[in-house]
Amino acid sequence: MSARWPALVKAWVWALLLLSCGGALGYKFSDANPGHYFDTNILALLPANQQAPLADLASERMADHFANDILLLVGAPKADDDELLPATRRLMDALNSSGDFTAVSSGGNSQLQQQLQTFYHPYRYQLLTPELRQLLHNGDQQALIRRSLQQLHSPMAPPRAAPFSDDPFNLLGSWLQQLQPAGGFRPDAWGLVASDADYQYRVVQASFAGSAYDPANQQRLLNAIDAAIATARLQEDDELRLLRSGLLFHAAAGAEQARSEMSTIGLGSLAGIVLLLFWYFRSPRPLLLPLLSIGAGLLLALTACLLLFGRVHIITLAFGASLVGVSVDYALHYLCAQRQLSGRALHHILPGITLGLITSVLAYSAQALTPFPGLRQMAVFAAIGLIGAWLTVVCWFPLLARAPSADTTQTSRLWPAIAALAARRRWLAALLLVAGLCALWGLSQLRFDDSLQNLQSSPAALLADEARVQQLSQRAGASRFLLLQADDAETLLQTEEALRQRLDTMVVSRQLHSYQALSQVIPSVARQQQDYRLVHQQLLQGQGIAHLFTTLGAGADAASASEAHLANHQPRWLTPDDWADHPISQLLPFLWLNSEASPGLPAAVSVISLGPVADPAVYSQLQALADEYRGVTLVNRVADISGLLASYRITVSEWMLLAAVAIALLLRLRYGRRGWLILALPLLSTLMTFGLLSLQGHPLTLFHLLAALLVLGIGLDTGIFLRESAGEPHAWDAVSLSALTSILAFGLLALSQTPVLHYFGATVLPGILLTWLLSLALRAGSTQTSPQGTTP
Repeated sequence: MSARWPALVKAWVWALLLLSCGGALGYKFSDANPGHYFDTNILALLPANQQAPLADLASERMADHFANDILLLVGAPKADDDELLPATRRLMDALNSSGDFTAVSSGGNSQLQQQLQTFYHPYRYQLLTPELRQLLHNGDQQALIRRSLQQLHSPMAPPRAAPFSDDPFNLLGSWLQQLQPAGGFRPDAWGLVASDADYQYRVVQASFAGSAYDPANQQRLLNAIDAAIATARLQEDDELRLLRSGLLFHAAAGAEQARSEMSTIGLGSLAGIVLLLFWYFRSPRPLLLPLLSIGAGLLLALTACLLLFGRVHIITLAFGASLVGVSVDYALHYLCAQRQLSGRALHHILPGITLGLITSVLAYSAQALTPFPGLRQMAVFAAIGLIGAWLTVVCWFPLLARAPSADTTQTSRLWPAIAALAARRRWLAALLLVAGLCALWGLSQLRFDDSLQNLQSSPAALLADEARVQQLSQRAGASRFLLLQADDAETLLQTEEALRQRLDTMVVSRQLHSYQALSQVIPSVARQQQDYRLVHQQLLQGQGIAHLFTTLGAGADAASASEAHLANHQPRWLTPDDWADHPISQLLPFLWLNSEASPGLPAAVSVISLGPVADPAVYSQLQALADEYRGVTLVNRVADISGLLASYRITVSEWMLLAAVAIALLLRLRYGRRGWLILALPLLSTLMTFGLLSLQGHPLTLFHLLAALLVLGIGLDTGIFLRESAGEPHAWDAVSLSALTSILAFGLLALSQTPVLHYFGATVLPGILLTWLLSLALRAGSTQTSPQGTTP
């Protein structure tokens, strides 16, 4: 009994530590939503001095503005669009009656128009469209009068926003009309419409409450949309088509794909692992013990990261999956050794799993020295998790894992097949030689691709709908914009107006489809004063109003009354703060960021959102344009994130090489001159994997390199365990089970349609298989062929 006391003390101390971790997590999650502690913003992975707080703020505001909206475009052939309006009305009525949407509209909003008229009416004499400004500047009163007369009789003229005597030239109506967002959507009597060469489309906009990522919310909203489509009988008419756009559809598609793959790939790999381990151990207990060591490692890693970093990035958790593949080695090595060595198992394998732990921690911890917060967090998570899994095996397994019965001790289920395969050394060598030559050819064509587009996992049909809607609407997007900073609002607006002259030229030349700017809705005070003087000079002093009334045949009293409105008007200059304080500012809340500015940041900040461009080269012109103005920055989130992925890929590669050097020195201290072979096998298998992927035309990404860390970790464990055990059957069983379980757990992800998971699986599957085959080939080439033969 006394001999068991040290083991019991270790087990209880480790149990108390894990209970403390569980209590700490429970306490943290009890005082706030658990989601508060998990970060999904990829920009949080950037070093602090590379982050742009204002750009982040602008991106968040723009993303939030579009996140809870969907667009449905109902289309019909131009030659036969009689059913288009009735079908669109049925769709809107069904969406409204569902009660699941906070607002449903066709784009035309009379209440909004009234709010805009009320807001701008006090400023009607100082807000001019470019066309009116040019006419007034030229002093061409006859052209002004002809324009006013045409508007009086034309159904396509801007709606009158003020009484005729108050605003006879309809300055306010013209201003309100030009506020319509630039692009392909245009208003008619019923709402927004768009068209292409063959089809006419009507727009349905809907807003909803809650998160687009909430599964329950997704299901409820999608059910409501499907029911509305059925009610509108859109699918019954072959002439009608429906285009969908919105974050909701992409988030729901991703969730559905994840559920589908979980029920196929996930359950399939789990079933394979369970059957494999049950076949080998013939007992359910060995199925639970590896899960125990993995769970303990994950618990310790999560607790440590929350204590050190405050929040854990979701990519860290995804990267932590590699922890499972490496940490299970310790458990399998113990269980396989116990089958053949009984009570001597831990003593026999402890040097091997300890050295395996040290080398794996070195491989992961090299990232902790990089300047990237994301890589540092991943390194801490993986290193702490591996230590937790190792401690679980050392402290608990001797007590929890029952000694095998006499009829199973010294039995190896896999070794006969392994030995038979090793005996076919020529075939094995030929197979690896062909694979090596193919990989060498692939490496000569190796290329890298860090484009964010490679991570797109939405279905092709949905992406086609999104692209078509973007093309029809030509809306300014949230991923690319100009960020302006200045010491005061007036300087900012004047800079915007100067920029807009250049942007307008790009729009006219069709290089840029559209843009949205604060100065489109709030001109600078200087511009307002200039326009007010023009109106006074031409319409009052130049008797423009009097000439118009004379042309209309109205009396002098009517003209005098109209002139009195302008003469007695006391101008008040419109400012961005006036806009921000009014509810209509919520239409475009991301254009003016001053209210969100923190101390120490510029007093005035605005955004010019950019629509689609004719060619990617246009962004170079926009960058050159931004460089000409002080305080103007082109923000290209797509390029920024692609650059972030490229930086991570390069940094991971550099620190992997540094870790390899450190591990090589450690292995030389332990095994002498032949220690380099243990590291050479996983490195060679990784290079061969990259070469084979390249040969198939696949460029390498950051996620291939992160998967290579798993291959490196398992490969090091394979070499160390075989070397420490002198190639005993239980070691071959352990490394073979580890390879098979890792292939089932991660290699099958190569079948996934989610790009990140596919990249991970496509690397792990051949990488681990090649590591195992290279280890077997090395053993086959050894002069010692008995089961206990030494394997370097």
